[in-house]
Amino acid sequence: MKRTVMLLAFTLVCEIIFCQTDISALYMQLQKGKTNELIEFLSPIVKDSSLQDSEIIALLGDAYKAQYDYTNALDCYKRILVNDPENRRALESAADIYSILGELSKAVANMKKLYSLDSSNVKVANKLASIYQSGTNYRNAINIYRRLYTKNVNNYNTAKILGDCYWLMENIDSSLYFYRRADYLNGNSTVTKLNLSQILYLQKDFNSAKIFASRGVELDSSNIQLRRQLGNCHYKLEEYKEALPHFNYLTAHKDSSASLLRKIGAIHYFLGKSDTAIPYLRLSLSKDSLNSETQYYLAASLNQIGKSEEALLAFQTALVLMQPDPQVVYMIQNQMGIALGALRRYDESYDSFRQAYEYNPNDLKLIYQMAMAKGEQKGENNLKDAQVLLEKYLKSLNERGTTLNKDERYLKIRSEWFLERIKEELFMMEK
Repeated sequence: MKRTVMLLAFTLVCEIIFCQTDISALYMQLQKGKTNELIEFLSPIVKDSSLQDSEIIALLGDAYKAQYDYTNALDCYKRILVNDPENRRALESAADIYSILGELSKAVANMKKLYSLDSSNVKVANKLASIYQSGTNYRNAINIYRRLYTKNVNNYNTAKILGDCYWLMENIDSSLYFYRRADYLNGNSTVTKLNLSQILYLQKDFNSAKIFASRGVELDSSNIQLRRQLGNCHYKLEEYKEALPHFNYLTAHKDSSASLLRKIGAIHYFLGKSDTAIPYLRLSLSKDSLNSETQYYLAASLNQIGKSEEALLAFQTALVLMQPDPQVVYMIQNQMGIALGALRRYDESYDSFRQAYEYNPNDLKLIYQMAMAKGEQKGENNLKDAQVLLEKYLKSLNERGTTLNKDERYLKIRSEWFLERIKEELFMMEK
C-alpha cells in the first residue's frame, strides 16, 4: 500500500510539474474517490504557509469534505478567504459546510456575500434561500424565491417551495396559489396534490380536498398518505362506503391506530352493521380508553343490537369522559381559538385563547395567539392590547434562558415583525 501511495505521489508530482497550473489530474483522483492518497500527498504541500495556490488548497478541502472531515475542510476554505475574501468557490464551499454543521448565520453571511457578487446566479440564489428556509427565516427565503419565480414562472420546484414557505408563514391564500401553480406545472406530482388536499381539508372544503386526494391516488394508489387523506375526505362528507376501502387498505398495511379503528367502527355503525362495528371499536378503546367518541359509538352499536345493559354502561362511561377536566378545557379552548380565528371571528377567538391560558399559563404560545387575535381587530385599543401581549410574549421567551425550539424561533421572528407593524399603525393613528 505504501509503495502504491509513493508511486501515485510521484505520478502526481510529475503531472503538476509538466502541467504547471493544470491540476485536472488531481481532480481526476478526487473523482475516483482516492481521497486518502490526495490528503496524504497534498497536506504537506498546503501546510507550507507561503503557498498561495487556492486551487490546490480548495482541492485538499474537497478531499477532506468527501471524508466528512468538515473541520479540516473548513480550515482550507477559510485559509483561501483570508487571502482572497471574494473567492467564490471558497465562499460557497465554506457556506455548504456551515449549513451541514448547523451554523446557519455563518452560512448566510457567506452566501449573502456571494449573492452580492453575482445576484443573477440561480444556484447561489437557491442556496441562500434554502439556508434562510432551514433557519425558519421564511420571509427572506420568500423574497428570493419570488425573484426566481418572476424570472421563470414555469419552474415547478420554485412554485412548490413558495407554497411550502407561505404555508409555514400561515399565509393560506398565497400557499394555495403557489401549490396550485406547482400542480399545474407538474400534473404528476403527488406531493402538491396531497398538500392542496390537506390545506383544503383544514379549511373544511372537503369536496375540493377530495378531488385533489383522488387525483393523487389515481397517480399512486399505494401512497399511504394519499389513501388516508382520501378516506378522511369521504368520511367527513359522510360517504362511508367510499371511505371504507381506503381505511381497509391502511389496516392491511400495518396501520392499527386508535383513530383509524374508531373511524372504521363508526362507518360500520353508520352502515347499520353494528355486529362488525363493535370489534373495531373495542380494539380502538384498548389503545385509547379515554376517547369519548369511541365510547359513544360502541354504546350506540351495543344498543342497536339489543345489548341494553352493556350499552347503558358504555353510555355512562362516555358521559363521564365528556366531563372535561382542566387539561381538556385548556385543549378545547385552544383549538376553538384556532378555529374561530380561521373564521375571522377574532373577538371570540381571543376569549377562547384567554380561557385556555387561565387553565395553562405555562403555554406561552397562547399569549402570542391572543396578540394575533387582538391585532386582527380594528381600533386603537385592540392594537395597544396586541402590543402589550407581544411584548409580554417576547419578554417571557427571553426570561426562559433556554434554547428556543423551531416553532418558538419562528414565532419570535413573527412577533418582532408584527410588533413593528403595530407600532407603525399606532404612530399613524396619532398623527
